[in-house]
Amino acid sequence: MGLVLRLLLIAAVVWLGIHLLRKWRRGPDDQTSSPPPSSSKGKAGGYQPMVRCRECGVHLPAQAVSSQGLCGKCLR
Repeated sequence: MGLVLRLLLIAAVVWLGIHLLRKWRRGPDDQTSSPPPSSSKGKAGGYQPMVRCRECGVHLPAQAVSSQGLCGKCLR
């Protein structure tokens, strides 16, 4: 049982070392968790409400759906 605990401890230390080394090599300039760039369309922040086409069920921005609730493909 002692051997298993030692192996688990060694594995945890190795994992922590690899994790910290990756974090250190990336540096503070890496913006992996930054929000997406905002666009000029839609609500503040660039997000638009999504709706589902009544016929085929595809999700589209609310501006792309007709007044009948259909996408461009289903309108044809």
